[in-house]
Amino acid sequence: MTAFHEGRVQRMAVVQADPTLKGAGNPIDPPRLKYCVDNVWRESKTKRYMPVTDSSTGKVIAYAPACTAAEVEEAISAAAAAYPSWSSKPCNTISSTA
Repeated sequence: MTAFHEGRVQRMAVVQADPTLKGAGNPIDPPRLKYCVDNVWRESKTKRYMPVTDSSTGKVIAYAPACTAAEVEEAISAAAAAYPSWSSKPCNTISSTA
């Protein structure tokens, strides 16, 4: 997935909530999310997390990692390696839970 920000195209990763991780150590804080590379959910080595908000309320519902450069490069490499095997398949045969 890509996004356009400050005149640059940025690559983004899919993230998943880990209910065992809590922001700032408070059990009622929104969870910190993991990122996925090569169908494996991983914790980022970053110390920076971005708020994910509910657009209808503005409430912070989770924190997404601002992945390190090495993690982003790893995700790009994994996506490039996987592309040939699934790019020619019909959309209805590709599973998001592979």
